[in-house]
Amino acid sequence: MTNEVTRERDRLAWEKRIARDRKNIRAVKWAERQADRLVARLAQRQHTSG
Repeated sequence: MTNEVTRERDRLAWEKRIARDRKNIRAVKWAERQADRLVARLAQRQHTSG
């Protein structure tokens, strides 16, 4: 029961944070750039290691 309550509280906190961040378009654009960079780095690592 406690784990369920904790998970639900955490989920709601993340949803609130995401909603707040979506209002800040600069934060969204920054996060998108970071995600693109991470994907590119992963692809490069897989290419060089494989």
